[in-house]
Amino acid sequence: MKKIISVIIVVYGCSTTNYNKYKKDEGKKYFISKIDSINNYYLIYAETDDSIFKIVSEKNNVLKNCDVIKLENSYNLSLISYRESALKVFGKNTIPLTIQGFGVDENTVIKLEPEKGILDIHFTTNLEGLCLKK
Repeated sequence: MKKIISVIIVVYGCSTTNYNKYKKDEGKKYFISKIDSINNYYLIYAETDDSIFKIVSEKNNVLKNCDVIKLENSYNLSLISYRESALKVFGKNTIPLTIQGFGVDENTVIKLEPEKGILDIHFTTNLEGLCLKK
């Protein structure tokens, strides 16, 4: 009987661990400190207490009923690293360029900024252009 209970506890523990591993990240609160653009992309600088993140979002037409992100406001965002992602971004493959930046299309290189602590660039599924998805 003790063996059966032990097996149930181990199986339950493993299944909980796997569930938590793949559970959707609900996001973290980021303070928007700067919004810039290059070619067809917005560059959004978002900060936490100890880090700065450079988020790339493709420009598009403003969606109806959309909340446009604003400077000096905080938003819950789920960031995805370009460096760690094997996904196609904006329907295109990203092109790593040594340690200087990433080519997101044939005309656009998003540069890293190591002097500011920006060693990666990110994208998020929470934004479409500057519109926060609901």
